[in-house]
Amino acid sequence: MACAGMVVILNGAPHCKKQAIIKQFQQSSHQPFFTLGMRDFYTIMRANPNQQPLGSDDEQDSIDLTALHAAITGMAKGGCHIIIDHCITLHKYHQQLQEFLHNLDVTWVEVTRDEILRIKDEQKTGSRPEGSSLTLAKKMITKIQYNLQLDSSQHSPKMCADKITQYLLERPLREKPASRWVPLSFPKNTKTLGQIILIAGTTSAGKSTLCKTLQQKMHAPCIQFGIDNVVAMLAPKYLGIPVTPDEIKHFKPKPEQALGFYLIMPGPSIDNPYEYATVQLGTLARLALSAHFHAIKFISQCGINVISDQVFSFKDEYLEAKAVLEAMPTFWVAVNADNDTLLAHEKKRGNRFPGHTLGLLLQMHKDIANDLELDSEKMTPEEEAEAILHTLKQKYPKGSFD
Repeated sequence: MACAGMVVILNGAPHCKKQAIIKQFQQSSHQPFFTLGMRDFYTIMRANPNQQPLGSDDEQDSIDLTALHAAITGMAKGGCHIIIDHCITLHKYHQQLQEFLHNLDVTWVEVTRDEILRIKDEQKTGSRPEGSSLTLAKKMITKIQYNLQLDSSQHSPKMCADKITQYLLERPLREKPASRWVPLSFPKNTKTLGQIILIAGTTSAGKSTLCKTLQQKMHAPCIQFGIDNVVAMLAPKYLGIPVTPDEIKHFKPKPEQALGFYLIMPGPSIDNPYEYATVQLGTLARLALSAHFHAIKFISQCGINVISDQVFSFKDEYLEAKAVLEAMPTFWVAVNADNDTLLAHEKKRGNRFPGHTLGLLLQMHKDIANDLELDSEKMTPEEEAEAILHTLKQKYPKGSFD
């Protein structure tokens, strides 16, 4: 059992300003909300953002949306308040999400916008990966019982966000508890569990590139869901990660940043024994990491393969991941690289604290019984992916990844 988070679902066609509303809501809400939805699916979870858009009735589309809904459920049942941007075009996807979120505290919000304004926005930025705003607006299902309606052509994103906040404060609960204590289990179990490939290593070791390469090489459908997703879910105010020289010079985590992911400046000091910056996890960051292990498990229980990039900054993270995924078909991979390669990758990315990759390398929990260890300075991502698939086939001859 666990105390579940609230779920707020913004359902509407592309270019209805859902993302802008979510950003305003996350920034202004006194309760911390994570975000997950169509944007995250196309930018991180899917192997190729330009493949068949979500919302059709084909098998691949059904797998993709099931994975997204399972991830949402895992995060919410793991205790995270979560706000979602969605575009539901078939009744079966609405029904599935309702079944997955049964007994949770769910608020449905309809977001609309004047057609002319949507067309103008789309002409400026191009169609979203899920398709044309006009086409999807016509396909969206109508028989949803919404708790709140928002018109983003009449109200600014901030005003819409304020309306959501006001509704959550004043809504009638009708004798239902404001906090839900629910089983930390998933309502769907397939006969064949999805393969979990867990890839661990320090930042700038090449994990993200390897994950995408592996997704594209696997014959069976595969979703990426890992540490990149967790960081993307948090509002920027909960991230204490300085990058510019001025930020670094004067950095001290603010109270909100200390709830999320934040850096400990280079030592030696009472908080950091190393000469490079390390990372610390506030209560929100740790909650999200815990919940996302369950999300990975739930996706696998749908029979869908999952690739997850991880940085086990502390031993308890690894122990929890191991415990949650113990009964699941999990393949553990370590990605290593020499210091020069790590620093070169870090510098090329340009958005990392100098030397942080080496600080994480020193800090990381390393006592892990891996199925495979890779050296990214000696292998291309394609070669690494082939090595994983070859070794995986030996361990799971009848695996779901073929």
